[in-house]
Amino acid sequence: MSQHVTAAQLITQAWKTAWEAGTLKAAMPVEYKNRRFQQPTDSAWARFTFLQGKTEPAALGQKRERTPFFITLQVFIPKGKGSKQARQAADITTALNYQVLTSNDRTITAHFQTASMEDGPEETGFASFNVTISGHYDSTRTT
Repeated sequence: MSQHVTAAQLITQAWKTAWEAGTLKAAMPVEYKNRRFQQPTDSAWARFTFLQGKTEPAALGQKRERTPFFITLQVFIPKGKGSKQARQAADITTALNYQVLTSNDRTITAHFQTASMEDGPEETGFASFNVTISGHYDSTRTT
């Protein structure tokens, strides 16, 4: 398995663990890439996205590479229902603020920054909010 796949799994699992421990698990289903999902038509739901940036050397002369990453949770709430659940989703994501994770084989170290929330574009019948957290992970170069 590539280090980028391992890093994506490590980071995604950290977010899922925070979500499972939070208050919205049962109230807000989450859509993940490449997973079957039925979007609710009359209740809140969210879409999880993990993006990786360009990998660069972490420092001169070292066998470490650094890759930025970005997690976005798009929260969709029926219009007229407020933004409380989006703010709760942001609060859950802040559990990862400044966390550092290391893979079991110690070849990957992920560093989270801070979570934030912004209003997103309106969707048909839904208000949307973007909850984001960024960071980077360092991995051991294999060549």
